[in-house]
Amino acid sequence: MMENFIGHGQARVIGLTLAVCLLGLSGCERLKSYTDQEYLQKAKTAQSQGKLQEAVINLKNALQKNPNNAEARWLLGEAYVTLEQGRDAEKELQRAQELGINPESLKAPMGRALLLQGLYKRALDETQPGPDSSQGAIARMLEIQGQAQLGLGKLEGCLLFQQSQQKDAGYVPAYWGLARCAAVQGKPDVARAELQKALKLEDKNSDTWSLLGDLERDNKRLIEAEAAYTSALQRKPGNLNALFGRAAVRVQNNSLKEAGQDLDTAAKIAKDHPIVTHLRGVIQFKNRNYTDAKTSFETALKATPGYLPAILWLGFTNTALKNYQQAAQQFTQYTRHYPKAVQIQALLAAVQIKMGDREQAEKTLTTLQNINIDDPQSLSALGRIHLAIGENELATQYLQRVVEHEPAKAESRADLAVALLQKGENTRAIEELEKSIQLNADAPEADEILIQTLMRNKQFDKALQAIDALQAKQPNSPVPHNYRGGVLLMEKDQEGARRSFLKALELQPGYPPAAHNLAQLALSKQNLDEARSYYQKILDHNKDHLPTLLALSQLELKAQHQEKAKEILEHTMRKYPEVAEPAVFLGRNYLNTGNPSKALEVSQAASRAHPDDLGLLEVRGLAYLMTGDAGNALGNFKYIVQLRPDSADANFYLSTAHAALNDAAATRTALLQALKLQPSHPRAKAALARLNLNEGKLDEALRLSRELQQESQDSPEGMGIEAEIYLRQKDYPKAIQVVEAAVKKFPEQDALVFALARTRWAAGDKKGGLANVLDWQKSHPDDIRAPVFLGGAYLELGREQEAIAAFEAILKKTPNDPKSLNNLAWLLRKSEPARALELAEKANKVKPDDFSMLDTLGWLEVEQGKTKQGLEKLQKAFELAPDVPLVHYHYASALAKAGEKALARRELERLLSSGKKFPEETEARALLKQL
Repeated sequence: MMENFIGHGQARVIGLTLAVCLLGLSGCERLKSYTDQEYLQKAKTAQSQGKLQEAVINLKNALQKNPNNAEARWLLGEAYVTLEQGRDAEKELQRAQELGINPESLKAPMGRALLLQGLYKRALDETQPGPDSSQGAIARMLEIQGQAQLGLGKLEGCLLFQQSQQKDAGYVPAYWGLARCAAVQGKPDVARAELQKALKLEDKNSDTWSLLGDLERDNKRLIEAEAAYTSALQRKPGNLNALFGRAAVRVQNNSLKEAGQDLDTAAKIAKDHPIVTHLRGVIQFKNRNYTDAKTSFETALKATPGYLPAILWLGFTNTALKNYQQAAQQFTQYTRHYPKAVQIQALLAAVQIKMGDREQAEKTLTTLQNINIDDPQSLSALGRIHLAIGENELATQYLQRVVEHEPAKAESRADLAVALLQKGENTRAIEELEKSIQLNADAPEADEILIQTLMRNKQFDKALQAIDALQAKQPNSPVPHNYRGGVLLMEKDQEGARRSFLKALELQPGYPPAAHNLAQLALSKQNLDEARSYYQKILDHNKDHLPTLLALSQLELKAQHQEKAKEILEHTMRKYPEVAEPAVFLGRNYLNTGNPSKALEVSQAASRAHPDDLGLLEVRGLAYLMTGDAGNALGNFKYIVQLRPDSADANFYLSTAHAALNDAAATRTALLQALKLQPSHPRAKAALARLNLNEGKLDEALRLSRELQQESQDSPEGMGIEAEIYLRQKDYPKAIQVVEAAVKKFPEQDALVFALARTRWAAGDKKGGLANVLDWQKSHPDDIRAPVFLGGAYLELGREQEAIAAFEAILKKTPNDPKSLNNLAWLLRKSEPARALELAEKANKVKPDDFSMLDTLGWLEVEQGKTKQGLEKLQKAFELAPDVPLVHYHYASALAKAGEKALARRELERLLSSGKKFPEETEARALLKQL
């Protein structure tokens, strides 16, 4: 399948989930054992009948029988290419070549496998025609090279399509490439002509019709696009690209039911396909089902990270859900690729204003200063955002231009009226609102703005007349009655206002504005129960309505129901992370779930208000420890000891900060003081046992761990330390036995799951360790400890894609975690070098003196041609960690790239003569030989 015409080089990634279903086979068929050749023949038969999934299953069965069946590897690789599973295709094709398949036969499918992965440079390098290449093979390789050039943003690829066509005038993909070139150059008529030529060659080619649909859709010819997709599907009903394209067109036309039918058909072919999921999300968004839409877009992005349409729509969805920080991240990511997307830049600025960051919003808008903007939609977006940041004169100018473009559009005049109101031009604003109402009597927006304006101007009689007019248009709506109640309140008629609000609730039970107004009336009379009942009515009909949750929490605090208020705010913070109260409870909650950055965030304002609060100091100190900021943690805990010198807890917390700073003597002093104040202090005793364990005093550590087990029988800590002692002694069976006993005794202690996983891992049972954590993660998807463990485990096992997913998950919850930033940067250095460099810079900013962060950042800079900057960082990393072979190698290699060959040779000789083994040893020896 081809990528969209206007794709900016980003290959469409499509992965089909292959479902193995044996239920249709007879009992005799299920029991029969085939040879690999028989499976191979079954696969060929299935492939000839268009049953690609069945062919793949048979090819896999053949390879289970004989992993060295070269032809099966070859055919499986080609099948994966057809299914657009590039990585799997590459793997099978490489193995086929190793098993003896002629490399010439593999060049074209390997090139396509590399294109699917966005590995355009390799696709160019590995599809060079050889002396034995046929004219047809050369045509195919030239077309692949053309696609690779376009993927790299080079229009030189268009010449390659012409050369491909010259080699084989009947090769249809060459015409596709020429069409794409024309489309990229803004010549849709030429692109259409090339596709028509392709159709003359192969009228039944479904992919050509699908590409024609893409072209028409990109040019906003939606009727023609839908017709082309339909033609594609008439020729090949299972053409996923055509199903997706037609569904997208139907969504644009608001034919949501028909779009859903296309997606249902696609789902039968590829149930979990990310584009199916994405487009379902768009339909859910258009139906205002934002929560489900958010889940759909996030699911699509898990399958295809970096898929820009899903990133954009997730931004829209988070904006609708008021998750502004997440929305800003998504719009920023999108505008990095499309900096001239005026409306998205304006929306990003609007979100930044919602977050309270006016300065950043103004910076965002400056990026648009040199862009010529004349379309009404972009002008309108800019007008609204300048209005939001208080630049009323500029906003009015933009919105006046919109009205000049669209004088008969009611919405444009309503927007201009709002800007005029902000400028204080009320008379002119009312004139524009009245014109807006005349242009579209059915739309209530202008009526409402007019009512609000008249209320603000205290023109109550006119406001009531406008409310009467709105009520005549919307006799079953609660809105006019709520406005009427507002006017009556302003006129001091509380009973009349109450009747109006109740009428609004009668028309729409749970209508938030009216119920809030009634709650406020009840609170003004100190009737808390009545107020609570109105808030609850809202929540009964509007689950997790943020303003109501916040108002209800304040009511419970007023009623002295502290625990209830905490429960509400905990729930609110889960739904809306920007909520920051009550700080101590929520801070502890975030610490317990491994999210120290959030704990710091929610406790910051409260800590300024209550600098001596021991609970807040504890939360912030522990959060600082978990984020690696031991200096701030030490300051917090010293202050606790100063406030409470007789507190064993205070001295224990002080010991944790000393331990983080590797001051063993100060740690021991603080722990002994804690135990002097409270001899059975469990955490201090456990920490002292661990300190002895780390210093090799195993007998003393074992004594303390067993004391702990006797004194604290409701805690697994002592058993955990005992297991660690056995691990230190390499007595793995005893260690596992102790931890398993702890898990059995304390099933509610979830930390033991990770302890058992680490113990099994250390004992060499890596599969068992992974299984423990993966099982835990299924039932606790939000527990950050799972991806922390999995990221390190997968990294050690060399399972890079799974490691990437784990570190991405960590950074979603703790975006400044330096280890995850660093590890992810390293893993993405080849596939996403720009992002890798950004992540490495962020990690280095968090921990500027960490040798591993310096090494990663320096090496990435060297790899990306910034040799001088990279060398400086690598030299510093080497000074900090001269005994780490990889750091040494990177430093020597950077010296060589910088032209310091003598120094490079000296360092390589020192490294290789040290006898230390490291994965890059072969490269190091080759570099030394070259020097």
